[in-house]
Amino acid sequence: MRIEQMRQLVEIAKYKSLNTASQNMHITQQALSVSVKKMEEELDCKLLSRTTHGVSLTEQGSYYAQGFNKLLKDYDALVQGAKNERKTEKKEIKIFRAGRESLEEAVRLVQSTEEKMKEKSWFVAESLEEFDRWMRKDQGWLYVAKDCSSGQLAGMFFVVLPGMEEENLGYDIGMQGRQLYECAIMDTVVVLPEYRGMHLQYEMMQTAERKLHKEGYRYLLCTVHPENKFSRENVKRQGYKKILTKEKYGGFLRDIWMKKL
Repeated sequence: MRIEQMRQLVEIAKYKSLNTASQNMHITQQALSVSVKKMEEELDCKLLSRTTHGVSLTEQGSYYAQGFNKLLKDYDALVQGAKNERKTEKKEIKIFRAGRESLEEAVRLVQSTEEKMKEKSWFVAESLEEFDRWMRKDQGWLYVAKDCSSGQLAGMFFVVLPGMEEENLGYDIGMQGRQLYECAIMDTVVVLPEYRGMHLQYEMMQTAERKLHKEGYRYLLCTVHPENKFSRENVKRQGYKKILTKEKYGGFLRDIWMKKL
């Protein structure tokens, strides 16, 4: 049984049409029919039932189509993972704290990510002016991950040190006084798609965390959309605990997470 044959049966199951499936697979309908017949001979069962309205899968055909679909998803994920490994294995990435001269390039990464997000409510990007405001007041730290071979930014991470200002998430969880000055907001993190799988989000956050610990900050806080599984698992892996869920950023639902240093 070839991978291509599995895909053919899955396409037929999806569209209930040999004509549509053959067009999607870029083969003739006759060639598809021959391929199905060979599958039936190999599996020793009838896969399709032809009617005046098209084709339908037999019970055995549905069983194999569902099984092939699962196998193909695993196969495709395995192949894509191997491709990603080959793309990233030779890349040398340097993570460091950058100055305001790198801010415009970093914000372009943020804007590009925001534009491509399917779930717009998951990611609310700050403007260049807002990032710059924090950095001008020495209350914003910018970390970047740079590809040493190409010189381009692979990712960025921004930390806000809000003190008593209203953006401090400490207010949301009942902090006051000195505690508010000991809060750091792990604000925005972005990694380009071609660099994902290299754990850059984790490494940038850890680099910042070590510096924050040395500077005397005790509470790291961040927000994650409740349905953003990737970001949720990332902060959990780093030791953050979910404190509460509430509306933030103009009415978007967010979980507030905290890590105590």
